[in-house]
Amino acid sequence: MKNQVSEVRDQFLNEIQSANDANSLEALRVKYLGRKGSVTGLFKLMGKVSADERPAFGKLLNELRDEVETALKEKTEQA
Repeated sequence: MKNQVSEVRDQFLNEIQSANDANSLEALRVKYLGRKGSVTGLFKLMGKVSADERPAFGKLLNELRDEVETALKEKTEQA
């Protein structure tokens, strides 16, 4: 599961580098944070994680979501 979080993070960081306008940034926001987004999909996996690992996995997911939101906000302000 941690590998999936790392893969989503790496993919997002690569894609945000090439996003230059408001439309592409909004598309990234939807792709990662939307109802069927990558980060949202990872949150849905929480039920499959063992109770012992759930707090650490939840913390990882929250950090990922915050990182994506912050990066999108900063990039939007620059655009």
